[in-house]
Amino acid sequence: MRKRPLSPAHLVAPSLPVDFAGPAHDCLAGYEPEWQAAALGLTGTVDKFFQEDSAPSKEEVNHAFWQACHGGYRRTTEYLLGRGADLNWIPDYAKETPLGIASKAGLDTGRQALVDWLRGKGAQAEAT
Repeated sequence: MRKRPLSPAHLVAPSLPVDFAGPAHDCLAGYEPEWQAAALGLTGTVDKFFQEDSAPSKEEVNHAFWQACHGGYRRTTEYLLGRGADLNWIPDYAKETPLGIASKAGLDTGRQALVDWLRGKGAQAEAT
């Protein structure tokens, strides 16, 4: 368990009171904040989780990596891959690999760079 609860709102507005509750907080109850920060491309916030006494588990790192790919954030995906994320891990709530989900949302310049980078690392486009 984390020492301090965070919500997506806290990631973008850290001055909110810790007991803040809102719709975004309610729908994400039970999820660790690492993937929320990764999904928003907040690499600096993701890094803070690795500086805490209890570093994220392998599964938490994989969730964060997948979400960063979903969001199209190459810098965050690079950071998480360097922290042990599985390049082809698929969460139980999805069918796409990280490369598959990164490709799915439409390719702008940044997302195309992420897709090309993932392919260069040997990522699989589909589950095997």
